Amino acid sequence: MEAAREHSVDGIVADCGGGAICGTCHVIVHPQWFPKLEAANNTELALVEFAPESCPTSRLSCQLVMTAELDGIEVTVPSEQIPY
Repeated sequence: MEAAREHSVDGIVADCGGGAICGTCHVIVHPQWFPKLEAANNTELALVEFAPESCPTSRLSCQLVMTAELDGIEVTVPSEQIPY
């Protein structure tokens, strides 16, 4: 999320600043990268469930901890984000 904000990625609003309480940083992780991520906690799962265009590889970008193993990760910002 921080990298997306620093580079003005359209669709990443991140209203809560990384607190996992708004869902405005929802991304869809490309399937080949998804297994490399740490599991989402219940709070994140609840938010992602109601995010527009949610799918099995949806995550909140604020909860993705970048590691060397994730160098080059590919995500898609949904075309419709939460409208606030």
